Amino acid sequence: MLNYGLILGGIFIFAQLMIYIFDIDSTNMVFSFIYQLLTIVIITWIMAWACINFRDKYLEHKIKFLRCFLGALLIGIIATLIISIYSYFFYKFFDPDQLQVQANKVMEMIDSNTNIPDDKKAEILKGMADRFTPESILVQTLIMMSVMSIFLSLISTLFVRKKEKVPENIY
Repeated sequence: MLNYGLILGGIFIFAQLMIYIFDIDSTNMVFSFIYQLLTIVIITWIMAWACINFRDKYLEHKIKFLRCFLGALLIGIIATLIISIYSYFFYKFFDPDQLQVQANKVMEMIDSNTNIPDDKKAEILKGMADRFTPESILVQTLIMMSVMSIFLSLISTLFVRKKEKVPENIY
């Protein structure tokens, strides 16, 4: 399961590097939606694929729900640690200005949103400033990806651990 967690973490580091290299606006709502959707699909698929391979290779094609769930969760936690540490080092040492660029884009979106009352905008913008530090990104990524790993582990386990069909005896 460690290998699959490393693969998943590597995929997301690669994806984030491509977004950075090609200067894709990650604050764009359409891009953000598509990226999140692909993230969910890829994580779920890799978790299910790993559990199926583990089940078939080591457990004679049978796996209990808890074992499958914990295996998938382990993959998610390993990937979470990898991407969180990568994000911290990227924003802390490699390109600290990139975090401020993203913060400015988000703040511009909030400031130009006519659905938010003007008195609330200042309050929201003040709260946003504290969230754009490498340390807060590390904590946010750890929490959000861990919670997402739990839910996606449950979903992927449902794909792997199907109820066996009981043959009906016809007399």
